[in-house]
Amino acid sequence: MKGPKITRYHGLITFVGDCSVRVVSLPDWPLEYIEYPPGEMENYRYALQHERVNIARVTSKRIYFVE
Repeated sequence: MKGPKITRYHGLITFVGDCSVRVVSLPDWPLEYIEYPPGEMENYRYALQHERVNIARVTSKRIYFVE
């Protein structure tokens, strides 16, 4: 299984496939997420797992992670 391409800028993930990474500003730490296309959760989760990020939560539309 091969996931979508991960794009980094200055070491931070900016795109996973065509999905841009968004950041939720929490008081004590940043939480990043992507909104993946319908039916593509497994591919996007696979790609993030192989980039060694900590996946915090997977919902029906989003994957939340911390670098």
